[in-house]
Amino acid sequence: MKHSKGHYILYALTAITLTVSLAMLVWLHQLYAHNRIAWLGDMRALFTRDEALRPPHDLGFKFRYIEQLAKIVTSGPFAQDIYVSKVLADGREHVVHPFYFDSSPPNWRESLASWTRLTLRHNDNVYGYLYIKEDLTAQRSVQAAIGVLGGLLLLTLGMLTWGLVSKQSELKGAYVALAEKDRQMIRLERLSLAGQLSANIFHDIKKPMANIKHTLPELIEFFKDQSIAPEGLENIRTQTDLFFSILKDLGLERFVRTQDTQNVFVDLNSILRQSWALVQYERKTIETIWRLDESDSILVLAPPYRLIQVLSNLILNAYQAMDGKGIMVLTSARQGDRAMIEVIDDGPGLPEGMKERLFEPFASTKGEEEGSGLGLYISRSILEGLGGSLELVPSQIGAHFRVTLPVAPGE
Repeated sequence: MKHSKGHYILYALTAITLTVSLAMLVWLHQLYAHNRIAWLGDMRALFTRDEALRPPHDLGFKFRYIEQLAKIVTSGPFAQDIYVSKVLADGREHVVHPFYFDSSPPNWRESLASWTRLTLRHNDNVYGYLYIKEDLTAQRSVQAAIGVLGGLLLLTLGMLTWGLVSKQSELKGAYVALAEKDRQMIRLERLSLAGQLSANIFHDIKKPMANIKHTLPELIEFFKDQSIAPEGLENIRTQTDLFFSILKDLGLERFVRTQDTQNVFVDLNSILRQSWALVQYERKTIETIWRLDESDSILVLAPPYRLIQVLSNLILNAYQAMDGKGIMVLTSARQGDRAMIEVIDDGPGLPEGMKERLFEPFASTKGEEEGSGLGLYISRSILEGLGGSLELVPSQIGAHFRVTLPVAPGE
């Protein structure tokens, strides 16, 4: 059974209504109990007057006066019937109201055992006893209503609690699914970046491949004479080694296929250099100025290729913004327990309207064919998951991005 937001509001309003009603009934019950005690005190005071029963040594009593008091008592909301007894000088009780009551049987008090018994005392003299058969209809109705409302309140709270537990379970499942979607999005963005890399990879390898191509005619000519061309073969070997060296340095295959989610100790300066090397196809004539803190290794605990994904994305954005010319500054530093990397370019900068939504999904200054608009959003998500941050630092010229990460424990 699924619960919508309206269900929870309805449950909450019902619980509040039941709580208020229950509180009012409890208050009425307490008020009833208070009034009952006050009423019993008043009844005791009425019947202990001398003119009602007289002192014990006086056998007389005012029959008509007692009858009038009895009518007053039974006409109220608390009593159904009353009996009045007078204590004689020898200590025996004699029922004086109702006058027809036969008090001679020895077990007459047992028939009134469930009634409320009040001692009629005046000036330290016990004149008699007042037996009241109380009318508990109102009290029992209030008690029953309290029980019913209490049960309904418990039922409502149980349903609300069960609904919240169910919703918590749904939210937990949604969180797990969202985390999985987040991992998929990170991989898709990595594949997008890898697509840009692969689309331009021939820019870096065309020269060694051209050398191989130019060497092959010479080899063919030599082989016609069945002679050995050591220089041409050596050139092929050298250029081939260079080809694989470039692929190895790029690490493109590892970058695309890696599923690294395990944190390891990595040197930020080394990660920054790898990220820079990964996107060199877009560098053109841009000058890179390195300002790295190399007095000691700056170690952080993170998945290496996620950091490469973040930093190469920032560097690639800077290259594309500068359109092949300008200066880019890469810095690293350690500030207390935080490590910092900055990517600064002297390009045209960002429009004012873009700065406010720069880290939102699909926000991009590029065309749809040039980027997904997810790079900065995913980069910030990766860094926040590692306890770090990504921010745009205000600058007069170009764009200035700052990455911070916690230094590895024990550093």
